[in-house]
Amino acid sequence: MATVQVPLITPRPINAHRLARNAMPVDPALISKASELHNIALAHRGKELFRATGTMSIKSSPATETKWRFACRTSPYVTSVKVVMLLLTPHASATNGNATVTLTDGGAFTGSKTVTAPGVGIDAGAMSSAIEVVKTITGVPSDTVIYGSFSTTDTILLGACVYEDAPAYDTANGYVQPVYQNGQPILAADRQNLVTLSNALVRRGGAQIFNWSSTNDATPQTNNAATFKNLIDGTTTTGGSGAPGWRVDMRYRCTRGQSTTRCKLYYYGANTSGSGVLRLFNEDLSVQYANLVFGATLGWSSATVDLPREHLKLIAQHYASAGTTSSYALSLFTEAA
Repeated sequence: MATVQVPLITPRPINAHRLARNAMPVDPALISKASELHNIALAHRGKELFRATGTMSIKSSPATETKWRFACRTSPYVTSVKVVMLLLTPHASATNGNATVTLTDGGAFTGSKTVTAPGVGIDAGAMSSAIEVVKTITGVPSDTVIYGSFSTTDTILLGACVYEDAPAYDTANGYVQPVYQNGQPILAADRQNLVTLSNALVRRGGAQIFNWSSTNDATPQTNNAATFKNLIDGTTTTGGSGAPGWRVDMRYRCTRGQSTTRCKLYYYGANTSGSGVLRLFNEDLSVQYANLVFGATLGWSSATVDLPREHLKLIAQHYASAGTTSSYALSLFTEAA
């Protein structure tokens, strides 16, 4: 294995007419430029896994709550993520407020980071006491579904972001040899390594499409009627341009021979009577993309979703055949191209 150099500035596009003309042998300059671009994509095109902003509410006493939840799939070569949190202490008497982010794959891996907030509260006139902290969580398994949550104790979490960190610049982490000299042999392994990296980035490095989460675990979105209601506002039962949802661009996410992109929908919730449903529709509710049935045990449930390669508006609705459905989080991400 060997260390590689990855530039911070994207180079000029490859001149295919000059370097890849018919009847020409494989040009070292062509392989070098292609390798360099792939290394840049691996190092500097990591995806954002979660982002949210909070509300400014002053609490009269310390409180602990789980703030936000999300699910995501890590990229093929990622082993660490960055977490950014913006937080402050809500009242002047508090000195030990903190916020914690926890990531787990539901098995062997669990990683967390805790940030301590300033001790002077905003009701004491110290708005400047808000802090932004960046933390790194290492040992994250690659190409794996990860479940994340934020919790706070006597702290206002104003915002948070989780994104993938670049792997160390070494061929052991998926990078390819970036420079070939004139006359240097270009072996089958060199071409295979480039194709392996390309396939992994395209087929297994798909983006997070959206995340939705309730303000905290104490106030999930609920539905106690046998009527499908919009997950975001909790009341709307129809589709259309006025219904809350997510506008997404699903073009360029699948191969030419495919008409849909394979995605995964993850839902965190439960129904008190053990029979709840979460559905994902298009804008006018004429096409149903997912019908996820869940039970009385609070936790994550998932469904496979095939979305057409076009601009879409997605609408999520939840339902309770009996009892009350409580919905806490919903995440949609690309599974594979």
